Amino acid sequence: MIAEPAVMFRDRRTLDLSYVPEELPCREQERKQLLESLLPAAAGEHSRQVVISGEYGVGKTALAKRVGRDLASIARENRYKFRYIHVNCRHKSPLIVLADIVWKSFGRRIPTRGCSLEELLQHFRYSVIEEGVSLLIALDEADSFWYYGRDGEVLLYNLVRFSDDSLDSDLPSLSLMLVCRLDFLLKETLHGDTLALLRDQVYLRKYTLEQLREITEYRASKALYREAYDGEIIDLIARVAEPFGSARVAIQALRLAAEKAAADGLPRIYPEYVREAAESVCPRDGWGISELTTEQATILLAVASLLKSREKPYVKTGDVWSQYSTMCKVMGVRRVSYSQFLRELQYLEKCRYIVAKRGGSRGNTMVIDLDGVPAERLAKDLEELLLRAR
Repeated sequence: MIAEPAVMFRDRRTLDLSYVPEELPCREQERKQLLESLLPAAAGEHSRQVVISGEYGVGKTALAKRVGRDLASIARENRYKFRYIHVNCRHKSPLIVLADIVWKSFGRRIPTRGCSLEELLQHFRYSVIEEGVSLLIALDEADSFWYYGRDGEVLLYNLVRFSDDSLDSDLPSLSLMLVCRLDFLLKETLHGDTLALLRDQVYLRKYTLEQLREITEYRASKALYREAYDGEIIDLIARVAEPFGSARVAIQALRLAAEKAAADGLPRIYPEYVREAAESVCPRDGWGISELTTEQATILLAVASLLKSREKPYVKTGDVWSQYSTMCKVMGVRRVSYSQFLRELQYLEKCRYIVAKRGGSRGNTMVIDLDGVPAERLAKDLEELLLRAR
């Protein structure tokens, strides 16, 4: 008898990447460390700043959200005036990020058109004083502030030093969890004494095979009925995710395999469904190119498309600009200015997608190469990514 698809799932939402479980397998030690560090912030005693860093899929966001919610619960029990908010900074200017902070902290929509970052910072400061509430702000993908130059530095500086810039001892504390993949970009955004305030740092290593088994088993037990999977399926999914050390890959593979089996009316996951899921969820180059903006992906595609058709191991910046401009016309996407194009190249180099160096016959020309990835394979992956994004 063929089972109804609904029999497969106990609670489908527990396989969403945005879901934050009550327990964090393999991250409980870091959870305890952060709770101990930030507990004074929840009590409003003084501000703290912590950095959580690591590669894609190692649990940075889930850890930050779990700790923030734990502290909010402690604050409610003890009647502390405390709020925790989580803001994703990816692809957002510092001004938009600050407007999100104001909205999530105080429920106030601030129009950003015609408003400077300094003006909005002043408004935010007045709001904190008026509300008299201590804040813990998690800035996810905070390393993206590097991309915005001075504005990114100004916002981070003012948030990190918020409680230090006043002689008012009654000023509510403002604490930060800075979540990032490339912590060196964060360090390049801040300088000197401000950087020294980021004393508490938690680096999350990639998950091992055993840890991925434990995480996959835990999520499966929450999402699926026990008859829907067995130990072999858990092991197969963990081995799919092992090359990346990523729980995100494991959870996505589990969800997709379960959905494929359910769509076929089957009550359990079979190995072939896991293999099919792996084809869809595994980043074949391991770079996480899906995290790139459309502009960054198109520029990287221009580099890859030139390199795959040339005998030389590098291309000139001017040639990449010409190729990128042509691609924008063909694909019908907006072309950025040349200055922003150079900025995007610098970002791609910082993130280790490309290698830039001096070249040419006189050594006065900037040339570009890929960082050890076959150009043809990368170009194909980028073309598929941009096609899906349309």
